[in-house]
Amino acid sequence: MTDRFFWQGIRTDEDALIKAMDVAGDHLVKEYGGRKAKQQAETELDLIKQLEDASGDAQVKCSALWLLITTGKGDEAIALIDASAPRAQ
Repeated sequence: MTDRFFWQGIRTDEDALIKAMDVAGDHLVKEYGGRKAKQQAETELDLIKQLEDASGDAQVKCSALWLLITTGKGDEAIALIDASAPRAQ
């Protein structure tokens, strides 16, 4: 969604391809083509990079990523990571 040249040279039904590529139930697919979808996708890519770089349990990171993909609730995804981070004593 963030690459404006993605469709260049592809000859297929765009809606069918997007549906086929949506194996995780991405919330953004419903908004595909909308005015704010590209901006939201870019924001979420930044959050995914933060999740990738975060320390902590891999299962919690996966849960946060799943939450982000399926709901778009970035604040809640980051909160999951923050809640699982070891506290300094």
